[in-house]
Amino acid sequence: MLTQDKINFAARFEYLEALEGHRPEVLNYLHRHTFAVYRTYLHDNPKSTAIQTLARLSTALSQGASPELSKVDQALRQWVNAHNLQDRWIWDAAIQTMDGWVRGATDGKWGYFPEELDTPKFQPGFGYWIPAHTRWTEFKQATGAIYRRELASYRAKVSQMWGERQVMLSEHAVWTVQWQQGRSPQAIKNRYFKTTGKTVSLANIQQAVHAFARAASLTLRRPKAGRGAKKM
Repeated sequence: MLTQDKINFAARFEYLEALEGHRPEVLNYLHRHTFAVYRTYLHDNPKSTAIQTLARLSTALSQGASPELSKVDQALRQWVNAHNLQDRWIWDAAIQTMDGWVRGATDGKWGYFPEELDTPKFQPGFGYWIPAHTRWTEFKQATGAIYRRELASYRAKVSQMWGERQVMLSEHAVWTVQWQQGRSPQAIKNRYFKTTGKTVSLANIQQAVHAFARAASLTLRRPKAGRGAKKM
């Protein structure tokens, strides 16, 4: 599993948005089937916090869950299996989304706050100025160097987390969703040309999809060969 400073959280949000537009059946199934079980449990257990996040659900299950809570877990797993969703962060997104729906959030939209997200604060360490040992001009120069170095490091770290300046990130999210649907690189290329009028190489598509999956901590399906791959 990727550590927080290696995860591109913007990629995760872009992927969920691409799912809304290109695989609406994923959220539709969650709302029609899984949410019904979720809502029944919450109706009978209005003060429970066990189904607000995946971590809380997992903890409750490990401590000996009630039959009603086990039904929520089973319904979630049915949704996971129906759409071949292998990554726990997407399962967590589903639970958080249903928690949002209960509270009046818009149907058909994801509601997700990454468990791993802890945006670092810019806190450069400047040290102390002791006039008896260091002239002000020397301290000022050293402090300026520390500020510039730590600011550059901070920007690089936060940029990695949020995909700053990755102008193709949303497009790569769409390609990845199509890949997960079983589309071949050629089919993805054809659709991209049809919607944008632009050409892209098969190698570029494959590289972009794999890089996107690594950034979002997403497990890719195994590529299909021969007639199993969707060509259009």
